[in-house]
Amino acid sequence: LKHEVAVIILDVVMPGIDGFGLAAIIRQRERFRQTPIIFLSGLYKEDNQMLRGYRTGAVDYLLKPCDPEVLRYKVKTFVDLAKKSDMLQHYADMVEGKNRELEENSHKLQQALSFVTEAHERLQREVEQRRQAESHRDQLASKLGAAPDFTEAMAEGAVTLKLDQTILYCNNRFGA
Repeated sequence: LKHEVAVIILDVVMPGIDGFGLAAIIRQRERFRQTPIIFLSGLYKEDNQMLRGYRTGAVDYLLKPCDPEVLRYKVKTFVDLAKKSDMLQHYADMVEGKNRELEENSHKLQQALSFVTEAHERLQREVEQRRQAESHRDQLASKLGAAPDFTEAMAEGAVTLKLDQTILYCNNRFGA
């Protein structure tokens, strides 16, 4: 078959091959393994033949003459189920795609977090090094008899600004 089908209707008695044999051949193809098969029969009305049809993969076994309206409704039901199945598969594919995107984004966020964490650790080390340097500076200044906070004693002005340009610190020389 070249086209996707929602349901297959097979007569049990056909020239060359019976419906059971054809159903077995159809079931060998991966894309038709789940396609519903309805058997029609005017000759094989016995329970063992019906069971053979169900074992072959039939979802229904109708006896001829069958009411065309009943057959139409059965076919409509399977067509509706096929459409819903296709829609569910479409949504499943979409969810799978979104899950892949989430995994990729999660990986990117993990990389960014690692980068930020490493930068934070480097900054913490730098801050500690600066504290140690300032402590060492103050120790040396006290040994030399200088004021502990040499920025107050500087001949030049010293000022520290925030990013928004507000003053954080200003020594007396600069502020005077």
